[in-house]
Amino acid sequence: MTDPALELLRERPDLAELAAFPFNFDIGRAYHVEDVHLASGASLEPVAGDDTGGTYFVCEDGTVLHASSEGDAAVVGGSVSEALEVVIGLPWYCEGILPDLDEAALLAAVGVADDCRHGPGGRSRPCRRSRAAARTPPRGT
Repeated sequence: MTDPALELLRERPDLAELAAFPFNFDIGRAYHVEDVHLASGASLEPVAGDDTGGTYFVCEDGTVLHASSEGDAAVVGGSVSEALEVVIGLPWYCEGILPDLDEAALLAAVGVADDCRHGPGGRSRPCRRSRAAARTPPRGT
């Protein structure tokens, strides 16, 4: 069964474009340079990529895994819908915000994230986030 959010991105180029930029979930980059395997041997389906060479995969149970081009991998959500909530809610510019930072380092990382909130032409990413949400039907409809 295909995830409803993934179906929506495949059917709506306008939403796919918003997912690709600024949120870096590009269904046009659904490939990975190297083979990626789970230790369990379960299958993986590439569904999107990012501009650093990383790939989002859907596992057999629907869980979404992100594999970086450096060989790191992490579970991003229990479904494509959840993964998109994470990617949109915590975009790339928050990656420096880590749980082991002391207060000064945390404040510095938040400051960097705040400085990165604007895309080309001064367009606010949160503004684009609102635009994407307005185009997406509410859950359960």
